[in-house]
Amino acid sequence: MQIILIPALSFAWVVSMRADTIQLGKLSHSNVKVVGMQADTILYEMPDGRQIEKPLRVVTSVQIDGKPHFNRAETLMEAGQAQQALGKYDKAGVQATDSWMERLIAFRRLRALNQTEMVDRAVEQWLSVVDNSNPTAETLKLYPCRHAPPNAPENTAAIGMLQAKLATLEGHSPYRMTVQHCLLGLYSHESRVKEANELARKLLEATRTSSSDSDEDIWVRLQIMEQLIGYGQAESVLVDIRSLLRRNVVSRAQQPQAILVAGKAARILSESTEDLDKRQLLAAAGLGFMRVATYFPDTPQAAEALLLAGRVNAAMGNTWAATNAYRKVIQQYADSPAAKVAQAALEADSAKQPTGSPSPIDPTGSADDSTGLGDK
Repeated sequence: MQIILIPALSFAWVVSMRADTIQLGKLSHSNVKVVGMQADTILYEMPDGRQIEKPLRVVTSVQIDGKPHFNRAETLMEAGQAQQALGKYDKAGVQATDSWMERLIAFRRLRALNQTEMVDRAVEQWLSVVDNSNPTAETLKLYPCRHAPPNAPENTAAIGMLQAKLATLEGHSPYRMTVQHCLLGLYSHESRVKEANELARKLLEATRTSSSDSDEDIWVRLQIMEQLIGYGQAESVLVDIRSLLRRNVVSRAQQPQAILVAGKAARILSESTEDLDKRQLLAAAGLGFMRVATYFPDTPQAAEALLLAGRVNAAMGNTWAATNAYRKVIQQYADSPAAKVAQAALEADSAKQPTGSPSPIDPTGSADDSTGLGDK
């Protein structure tokens, strides 16, 4: 099993010779110079001399002049060929002579592993990355969440590594809770129900007894709370997130996720209640979803929030508003997983309509910003 170790963190920027292009989604910065790596951040200089810092997690591609193996690996990743990219990253690692380049390769190699089913190698690489740098929210967010098929030896090996790491971590640090979060996902995937339920109980206690409100701590608590909804803890999660929001300790960057998770918890709770309480919970969930979609439209949570707003409207009998929400998901977030779900919902609703019945959306295609929430 191969793992690329990264050197201990140095806070000195190391200047590279030359670099080509930094790709940030659809935005391309060409003719730039990569001038260093610090923790999980790449620093590059624009043609006008401005220096830009970006977390590697949001960098789609890096092309560095004179680094053919690395560049080829990045190109393969953009083409969705993670397995082939790993071989090129390994060759680039052998040739790397600068510590910042070794760090860059280690992070990008982890990204590639996270897109395969080699969860054991991904866990090993992730632990190495975090152990050799400060466990910031950005490094913790790189935790492996894709698993091999159930009962595969890769899952068992990954569980063993996470359990071993857990034994070395004390208290309720964000690092420890992220390891537990990752481990709970594997327990569930492997149907290890008793271990999963016990760990879920411990995680609920950890989120409530944590004394820190740092960005890292809030981030991991939100991840865990969303996970715990599936373990019968929706009411506790809703109470705890509302408390965090009232105390104003959730940063603006993390508000979309906090509001989305609170909405999910309220929606799940509505399924076990009736009449007025059910409608109040659904309305609260739907308004939260629309708040995310309206005020945070460019965040990763927006598409799912708009889709769930449609689900809530459908549950409340607001067919027109539900259909409108689904169509907006498809129009605004065409490449998202939520768009596929929204399209399926539209097709299912269309199949239920009697032949010749009018469309619930204005046939002119005009969009209405009404959510329909609270109409009834």
